Amino acid sequence: MRPLFPWLTVAGALALAACQSTVPLQPDTTPSAEAQQAQPVAEAQPVDQPAAQNAPAIRFFLAQSRPADDLLQIQLDPQTSVYALPQPVFTQADMTQIVPLKSQQGQVVLRFDFNERGAQKLNAISRQAAGNYLVLTINDQVVAVPQVAASYEKPAVHVPMRSVDDAQAVVNLLRQGGN
Repeated sequence: MRPLFPWLTVAGALALAACQSTVPLQPDTTPSAEAQQAQPVAEAQPVDQPAAQNAPAIRFFLAQSRPADDLLQIQLDPQTSVYALPQPVFTQADMTQIVPLKSQQGQVVLRFDFNERGAQKLNAISRQAAGNYLVLTINDQVVAVPQVAASYEKPAVHVPMRSVDDAQAVVNLLRQGGN
């Protein structure tokens, strides 16, 4: 099976719920002035609910930098691992849409907008786990590992992407999966 993006394949990656590829640790995704002034780079993609057989599985797992007995190790690169809960903290059922954006400074992000239930979870996680990580997976492939912010202005998580093409590839995957 071909990885979602060429840069997702990292030697020595360990499984997280059958994850087959990973990316290097991403920087903090605290909503900044950049993200708030970002411009759309593609059409927003509504998130299909898991009931659809062919809908891609979008999940966020809560992770930390320290190992623990009940956590799964995710090897991001030969020197970096995070340790994640085995169950996701967010799924499609918690989201309303995904919006690809590009800031005035050129940073490309995917904004995952949450519904009321997801917003409540996001508030609790930001209070209890700020500084830890959210491991974003799509179809069991690690796409990004943003840091949990202490608070979020909107019920949304901004996930940095390496390029407009990478963001568009995620949106296209979601669009294809929903058809």
